[in-house]
Amino acid sequence: MLGLTITTPPSSRPFTLTFTSQTLISSVVYGIDTITRTYQCQTGVLSNPTLSTNSTSVNAITQYTLGFRTFNALISGSFISVVFPARVSAVVGSSCSSTNPSLTCTVTNSSFATITISGNIPALTTLSITFSQVTNPDQAITTGSFSVYTYYDSGLDSLVDTITSGLTMTSTTNPIIPATATVIPGSLITYQLTTYEFTATLPDPIPAAGSILVIFPPTITLDTVSLSASSFSNSGCSVTKSSNTVTISGCFSTIFTVSNISFTLSGIYNPPSLQPTSSFTLLTTGPLGNVNVINQSIVTMTTIRSGASLSVTPTNSTVNTMTTYTLSFSFQVPHLTGDYFLFEIPSSMEISSALSCSAASGLGSASCSLSNATTIRVVLGGTVLGNISVTIQSIRNYDVTSTPISFSAIFFNSNNFGMERTQTATVTSTVAFMGQIFFNNNDQIAIN
Repeated sequence: MLGLTITTPPSSRPFTLTFTSQTLISSVVYGIDTITRTYQCQTGVLSNPTLSTNSTSVNAITQYTLGFRTFNALISGSFISVVFPARVSAVVGSSCSSTNPSLTCTVTNSSFATITISGNIPALTTLSITFSQVTNPDQAITTGSFSVYTYYDSGLDSLVDTITSGLTMTSTTNPIIPATATVIPGSLITYQLTTYEFTATLPDPIPAAGSILVIFPPTITLDTVSLSASSFSNSGCSVTKSSNTVTISGCFSTIFTVSNISFTLSGIYNPPSLQPTSSFTLLTTGPLGNVNVINQSIVTMTTIRSGASLSVTPTNSTVNTMTTYTLSFSFQVPHLTGDYFLFEIPSSMEISSALSCSAASGLGSASCSLSNATTIRVVLGGTVLGNISVTIQSIRNYDVTSTPISFSAIFFNSNNFGMERTQTATVTSTVAFMGQIFFNNNDQIAIN
C-alpha cells in the first residue's frame, strides 16, 4: 500500500484526484489502470458567537454587533456573508463596519450583507461586524439565528467556515406611560351590567392577523362579552373570553398602522364593591408574540347597588319582648366569606349583652358584634350563596304596638368598602296579653 501526504484545499470546493498505475517495459511506459475520485473537505465552524443590540424594543431601528472566531484562515479576496433571520432586517444603504481594517462592509440588501477582505486573516481570529441600522422584529419574539459564512474566494463553492446558531435576539414590547390609555365604565354602580370603553395610543402597529387582548382585574366579572363599537372596522371580528381575559381577533387582515384606537365592550359586570380595582392590561399581539403592552388606569365605583330583598321576622312579636330575629336576604351582588353587613335598630329597641348570631341557611357560619349601641355587625363565613338567612339573638321588640318599624342592611367587603344596600323591611309589634279585667265597686281596675 502506497502512503501519500496531501495538503487539503483551503475551502470546501470539491477537488479531483486521479490515480494511474503504469508498467515499464523496455524503457517504454505503459498504462495499466486509471481511477479518478472527487473529494470535498468539511467546512469549519465559526466559534464564540456573540450578538448585542442597543435596543430590544419591537420595531426599533438600532445597532447590532456580531462577533465570532474563525476556524480556518482567509486571504485577500475572501469574503464573509451575513444572513439575517426572519423578521429582522437591515436598512439598505446604512453603514456597517468592523474593528479589523481588512474588512469592508456594505448593506445592499435588507436580508443579508457582504463583507470583503483585503488582507490575510489567520485562523482562530476573533472578528466583529457592526450594523448601524437594523430593524427589530414587529412582535416580542426570540428570533432565529443570524447565519455567517466565510468564503475563500469569490466563488460561492469556496465555503470555508459557517455558523448558523447562537446569534439570536429577543425583542421586547415598548413600555407605555399610563396617560396613553384610559378605561371608562358605562356605569359606576357596583355589580351593574354595563359597557367598558377603552382608548389607547399605540407606539407600534398591529401586525396582520394580530389581536387585541384586555386583561380585566379579578374583581370584574365577564358575562357574554361583545364588541359594541370600535374606531377600526369590526367586520370579521370575533370576541372570546377566557377567565378574566377578552380577546378581539379577526379584525386585522393587514397591518394596522393607526396609532389611536378606541373600542367598547359590553356584557361586563362592575366590581362588587367601592374598592378601587387593580389595573387593566391592554395588549396588542401578532401571530407570534406581543407588540404593545399597556397597563391602564384603575376604576372605582361611586354608588353601591340597591334593591337586595330583605325580610325581617321576629320569633315573638310581642312588644317589649326579648326575642330572636331572622333576617333573610336575596342578593344582587355576589359575596364572599369575610363580607359583613350592618343592621341598625331604633333606639327604643334594645340589644342584649348576650348577643349572638348563627347561619340559618345559604352560608357556612355567621358571627356578630356591636358596632354601637343600636348597630349590629354580622360577618359572613364559609361558602356564601345568593340567598341566605341569619338569626340574631337577642333583641328586645319595640315598646309601642301597631307601629311599623323599618329595617334595612348595608353590606361591605372585608376591606370595609360598601357593596350593596337592601330594600326596607317592616315589622310591627303586637300588644301583650293582659288577662281578664274586672271593675270593683270603687271603679278600681284589677287584673287576673
